[in-house]
Amino acid sequence: MAIDGTVVVTGGANGIGRALAVEGAARGASIVVLDRDDAAGTIKAVEAVGSRADAYVLDVTDQEAFAAAAEEILAKPDDLTTVIANVGVGAPGALIDVALEDVARVLDVNVVGTFRTVRTFLPRLRESAEKTGQAHVVITGSEHSLGLPPDQVLGAYTVAKHALLGLADVLRTQLKGTGVSVTLLAPGWTTTRGVLAYLEQDPAAAETVYPVAQSPEEVATVGWDAIEAGHFLAPTNLHSESIAQERIAEIQRGFAALRK
Repeated sequence: MAIDGTVVVTGGANGIGRALAVEGAARGASIVVLDRDDAAGTIKAVEAVGSRADAYVLDVTDQEAFAAAAEEILAKPDDLTTVIANVGVGAPGALIDVALEDVARVLDVNVVGTFRTVRTFLPRLRESAEKTGQAHVVITGSEHSLGLPPDQVLGAYTVAKHALLGLADVLRTQLKGTGVSVTLLAPGWTTTRGVLAYLEQDPAAAETVYPVAQSPEEVATVGWDAIEAGHFLAPTNLHSESIAQERIAEIQRGFAALRK
């Protein structure tokens, strides 16, 4: 599947979102970034690879601001072919210790914000698919979507990323035959600004994480390859495989117990 037309990226001002925007631009797409942070750096990087980008500063939990930006984007004649719901936040600490309002914020941004993004732009994506035969929904999950990583420092984040797997799977099923593909991107440790700040404060974690971490650019390359190939699940790091295998083994043990 070739990438062309316009790609909307939420959370595209930094990290994986920026890398996805730039990689998409390098593959021929125009970019629109939605982020609560200034996306000037992303715009500059997109232009450096020969494409163009627009940006809207907003929070995906702000329905009014999101709807206004979407209306402006959808009023343009550009073909919208891909939506990447990438925005995500975490709340440090064990799940049972995190304040309820912090858990609610994580779910609002990561899950409801993702659903808002997809639902808002899906009608246009379906129109694009009818014209060209293809369009793409991309949801940035995590290795936390595939199982339970041993380093449980972001319990609420894990809950949210599990939910995104369910959301993506339902969308995939309900969009079958429409020409709109769904991809769940599942990166492991990635050297984003937030992760680097965390590792600076925890040297012990840094010793474990750095040898297996990927750059945002590496994640974006694997991600776009998966989008173009039409893959549903797109893990980006072989280090995550053991996490998924443990979940598979747990499921198998559960069914094996029924046969005794």
